[in-house]
Amino acid sequence: MQTLKDRINDLKLNSVARIPKDFRLIMQSSTEDLSKSGILEQAVQKGDTFPDAMLMNSRSLPVKPASYLYREYTVVTFYRGIWWPYCNLELEALNDFFDEINRIRAGLIAISPQKPSINHAVKRKLGLKYEVFSDVGLTLSESL
Repeated sequence: MQTLKDRINDLKLNSVARIPKDFRLIMQSSTEDLSKSGILEQAVQKGDTFPDAMLMNSRSLPVKPASYLYREYTVVTFYRGIWWPYCNLELEALNDFFDEINRIRAGLIAISPQKPSINHAVKRKLGLKYEVFSDVGLTLSESL
């Protein structure tokens, strides 16, 4: 099984031919700026309280994602959308480890600003074993 890092490197290599050099330089500069911004220090950390928000699951049912955090540990990933290939690779990589995550009694959920119907299509297309919640207005995401 190919690692996520290997999958991302393959995607980068394949995109070199498709993305004009000027755009690649802008993307690289933006990534470096983001890395230097201190955003990682502001990210949610282990042990932080998860907001008690109501979101829609991929079947358009209202659910509190916190109800999925009943296990001692839960992996929560934020997914930009089906249009972003790096996020799709991450969802697939997490799915590859779902059984192992579950075996150690941990949970796994994804949260996306997409509509539930799109998240449902993503789950089907990628064969995801875990739930993808919709945070359409970014209410939960911005509260973190």
